[in-house]
Amino acid sequence: MAALKTVSVSEARWSALSRQVAKGREVIISRRSKPFAKVTPIPQPEEKMGIHEVMERLFALRATIKPLPKGETTKDLINAGRRI
Repeated sequence: MAALKTVSVSEARWSALSRQVAKGREVIISRRSKPFAKVTPIPQPEEKMGIHEVMERLFALRATIKPLPKGETTKDLINAGRRI
């Protein structure tokens, strides 16, 4: 998130504040140099992924997994105290 911007009550204008918040910025409102309110954006829900995006991510993850050493099983690694 971007750095906080501080404005005084006399400088605060709703249209300017709403533009800043719409850009993802938080705005502190102060009175006599003392902050008393913070205007923050509401977190937006993430878009749902389609099956194609899910499959692409799974294949990308699968490509990062190292195969087991030849002749060893997962149980062998666990018994030896090694991590997979």
